Formats: sequence, structure tokens, C-alpha cells
Amino acid sequence: MKANWSLVLNVFLLIGVVYSIFRLLSTRKKSAELLQQMQYSNEEIPESADDIISIRKLVSDDEEYYSTPIHQSSSKNNQKFVKMEVPVASSSINLNPDSAAYHTVSDDEPLMMFILAKEGKKLAGYELLQAILSTGLRFGEGDLFHRHQYANGQGTVMCSLAAATAQGTFDLQNMGSFAVRGLCIYMHLSGNACIDEERFDIMFDTAKSLSEDLDAYLLDDFKNPISDKSISRYTNRIKIETSEIA
Repeated sequence: MKANWSLVLNVFLLIGVVYSIFRLLSTRKKSAELLQQMQYSNEEIPESADDIISIRKLVSDDEEYYSTPIHQSSSKNNQKFVKMEVPVASSSINLNPDSAAYHTVSDDEPLMMFILAKEGKKLAGYELLQAILSTGLRFGEGDLFHRHQYANGQGTVMCSLAAATAQGTFDLQNMGSFAVRGLCIYMHLSGNACIDEERFDIMFDTAKSLSEDLDAYLLDDFKNPISDKSISRYTNRIKIETSEIA
């Protein structure tokens, strides 16, 4: 009888070991599939991680990366990227839209929004990665995620996503342990109202999807909760800057 119990215990132990191995292999396979999804179909990810984004200063020499009309696809789009510096996300939210800073915007700044994790939480790991990929963003130039004109990662960049950290980049090889307080999604104005309105609609929809999927706050460029007033201000900038260029 004692021998029978020993045999039963050994069988259960063996089943447990086999199940653990199966779970481990499944997890590794899922991670590999997620990483594979982020590779452009016929492009290599640049080795250099020196191209950092910044929301406060635009390098005029790189504006062409965003200036190609939507109906065109230029090879230069795969070679140039806008260098910028992303403000580090803090846990504070500005709930006073009448503050002085609210009305201070530099004309050369891109349009941007923030996705900020709720109190005591972070945006992290493969849950973050899956949420990003589900919006159509793809990993690419500058170690950032970009939303292109076409779903295969080709064509004009419509908007880009950065981590709201000092570097702004994503560590794709260690995504399982990657964690940030917030994200920054942004776009540059082309000077064509129709193109810019389409880019803005895509950026806004992408930002809303990310905030919903990650259960995070969606804020404007002054860290105010997105409102009708925020949207009106964005659209006014598109119209004003377009008329100035014309």
C-alpha cells in the first residue's frame, strides 16, 4: 500500500514537471512571436540608438521625414528621423486649464499627447507591447514606435510614440522588464491642412485606444485631461500654421 502511494506521488510530480516545461515553452514562443511582429516587412531596425526624440525642440534639418505628402512614399522616410527630447512623465496632472502655461506654445512644437499611468501603477512588459501593436504602431527608426500610412510599416509616418523618459526609447530586447510611468505620442505639421487633419485624427484615435487598453489617463500637451477645449486648440494650431505657411 505504501509503495502504491509512492508511485502515485511520483506520477503527480512528473505531471507537474511536464506542465511547467510546457508553460515555459509557450511563454517563450509567445514572446518570440510578439518580437517578430514588430519587424518591418523588408527593413532592418537601425543599430544606432542615438536618435532620441524631444517634444520641446525641432531640428529643422529633419523635418522632411514628416513632410512627404500622404499619397507619396519616399525612401528618405526610412533614412531620416526627427531628433527630440521627451519630458519625463511625472504623476502630477494639471487640472487648471486657465494657468498661464496653458496658453504658451511654441509655433515649431509638434502636436503631442501623453498617456500617463494611474497612481501606483506603471505601463510595463508584454501587456504594454501588445497594446501598442494592436493600435497599428510598429517598432522602427530611433528605437521608437511609428504609425505609418500603410499597415505593413511602409509609407509616410503619421505619428510616433516615445516613452516619457529622459531617453524616450524602448528596450525591445528586454520588453518583459521594461516599465515606464507614461508615453508620449506626437506628430509634426506638414503645412497641408488636409494631411495634418488626417494625421491628427489617427494620432488621437491611437492615443485613445492606448489609454483605454492600458487603463491610463489621456492628457494633452500641458498634462490636462483631454477635453473639447484641448481638441479645439490642436485644430486651431493646424489651421493657423497652415495659413502662415501658405
